Amino acid sequence: MPVVVVVCSIDPLSRSACSLTLGCDLPGGASLGYDLHADGLHRTLSDSGGRLHSQVVLDLDHDCVDCTLRADLVALLTGHDSVGDPLADLTGAALVITLPVATAPAPAVDAFELAGRGAPDAVVALVDGDTLIWDLLGDDLLDERGLAFGPTDRRAVGEVLAGQLLHAGVVVASRPLSPSAATLVAHVAAPAARVTGLDDLHLTSRAAGVVTEADRARRGRLLDAAPSGAPDGHDVWTLDLTSERPFHPARLHEALPILGGGPVRGRGHFWLPTRLGTACGWDSAGGQLSIGALGPWRSRTPSTRLVVTGIDGDPDLLREAFTHALVTAAEQRDTWLPADGFDPWLGAPHPAWEAN
Repeated sequence: MPVVVVVCSIDPLSRSACSLTLGCDLPGGASLGYDLHADGLHRTLSDSGGRLHSQVVLDLDHDCVDCTLRADLVALLTGHDSVGDPLADLTGAALVITLPVATAPAPAVDAFELAGRGAPDAVVALVDGDTLIWDLLGDDLLDERGLAFGPTDRRAVGEVLAGQLLHAGVVVASRPLSPSAATLVAHVAAPAARVTGLDDLHLTSRAAGVVTEADRARRGRLLDAAPSGAPDGHDVWTLDLTSERPFHPARLHEALPILGGGPVRGRGHFWLPTRLGTACGWDSAGGQLSIGALGPWRSRTPSTRLVVTGIDGDPDLLREAFTHALVTAAEQRDTWLPADGFDPWLGAPHPAWEAN
């Protein structure tokens, strides 16, 4: 089985530079590149000598780039595509998969697991040392940088970059990271992630960027969100806001701009007294907050936990807003009506979940 490396980025130039570097480090393999164009998702398969083996335009599945990418990779890896299996003749070599700019690596990782291939040997996320802090915590949207997937794509740059860092085993900086930027990466990337420069990438073995299956699963679960363990410093801080109590629906609405709408990166879960059986997810970056129903708590004890990272600012303000938004002991004994104003994010309360 060849060494398989997945590359993701929010910048097309750094993605190209990284692919060329990997081509030198991992000779004798192939490159599988995906790019989004007006007519669909383009897939290009070529070898390390630059010889083109195939180029295919894929219609977007339900207008979803992630769905199309996942399905196409599964077809390739299981030999159900017209070009056959790109790994079949690459024993001992390498396959570098470059994802479309502004794409999270999760669909590609999922495809390997669905195809029974285990997982890629390394997931590489590219960052710019000069702009990383603003890229991650600023409020730029993808369409403001010409990177949106279409007119309805209103994702923030920070939202995408945060997802890439979360799943990467290797973080590559195209320019040196400042002390603050390096500390920020240590707080928001996976704890085991290796940070390096493009000149020192060197993924010549599987151990260079391997990510265990358990670690990959844990990173993606908001119910398992936890601080990285990196120390605060250089104006970077992380708050681990935890409680056994749920949020008060009205006070949570008031606290949303403070807890999730500013220049912070936040992940976690919470519950509401109006939905006692529903675990609710929390994911924020780039000034945008995503809230959704994760399903029933099942064997877990309901709890509220938000892990929030920021730079400068006033972490005490977030801590106070969190505490104020929680239901008091007296309020928790009250009878709550189901109308909590969160249906647009969480949907209507699920009878089966609330019965647990």
